[in-house]
Amino acid sequence: MPPKGNVGIAANYPGDLGIENDPDVILAEGFESYNNAGWSDLGRNWDLINQQHMSIITDSENVISGEKALQMSLPKQNADLYVGIDLYLTEEQKQDVIYIRYYHKLEDTYNIPKGVATHNGGCISSRYWTTPNGSGPGYCANGTNKYLAMFQNVSEHYECLGIYTYHPYQRYNDIPPVWVDPGRPATASGKQWGDYLFPNGEVMPWTYWRGNYGSDFIVRDNFTIEFGRWYCYELMLKANTPGKRDGRITAWVDGEIMADFGNMRFRDISDLKIDLVGFSLGCASNPVAAAKGWFDNIVIAKSYIGPIYDSYTNKVNDDGIAALPKITGYYNVMGIKLPKEPASGMYIIKYDDGTAEKKIKIKN
Repeated sequence: MPPKGNVGIAANYPGDLGIENDPDVILAEGFESYNNAGWSDLGRNWDLINQQHMSIITDSENVISGEKALQMSLPKQNADLYVGIDLYLTEEQKQDVIYIRYYHKLEDTYNIPKGVATHNGGCISSRYWTTPNGSGPGYCANGTNKYLAMFQNVSEHYECLGIYTYHPYQRYNDIPPVWVDPGRPATASGKQWGDYLFPNGEVMPWTYWRGNYGSDFIVRDNFTIEFGRWYCYELMLKANTPGKRDGRITAWVDGEIMADFGNMRFRDISDLKIDLVGFSLGCASNPVAAAKGWFDNIVIAKSYIGPIYDSYTNKVNDDGIAALPKITGYYNVMGIKLPKEPASGMYIIKYDDGTAEKKIKIKN
């Protein structure tokens, strides 16, 4: 059984403070070091996709911790647009197993029409954009060219979460349906889109024909998100041993396992390692209204991460009951003590049990 809850890397770094120094962490990104507003500063750490539609924001309702987050925007238009940030791993960073944890929110008025292709969330892949073998979206995975898994909401089911994936066992939109190993020659158009995997075992296309995820697969309820709410998402992709079906995709929401797909085959050659991680907001058409989404507290690592750990709210006594320390004072960011609990904003609080200062947001 995969881990869950506060047992990962984040549990050792309350508030994510110092998590970037963990030996298993490849990158920790809270967007605090970038200039406000624009996007140009982001290029220090990320490859940018349609960067004119992203910005660093400081409005507290759209920041999960700290003072900044990344906003991506889709204008109202009848054309496709994908906005995102990508991290290409160096040779030393490439892995057989990668975990990504990120906080993501779609605005409460998000209204991409049902049935329109969307890709919004976190993604892990190998050689996906390599030309001519990977060739990006729409080209078959065959075990030697590429694979991909993306954790996202699925427009055909609207708010339902699923995994969008390219892998050699993926399905094809044929009638009758087929599922070919190890891939097959390209179709007349040379293209074939990826599959959607759902927690209950359904696969789209052909949802009546459930996937084969091994004897330990647990059927779980499909998960529907609420727009306008932050979620902690985590995605793990484990590439299989060539010649075996021991690959795996696991997805968590707020520290709980949402879906776990074993018995996966992604590759037939050992050097097809994970080399790209990305986060995006995009759709094939957005004719109703402009849409926004936010990302914060991204961590990319070689082992399970878990949600941001709050040592204060997670502290328990011997009876298992939360034992919260008493707040002795509120301080502004300059260290000046305030006479009473302040209004909305960013403050520092101190506790009577000697624990370290903690920066918090207060919303009144």
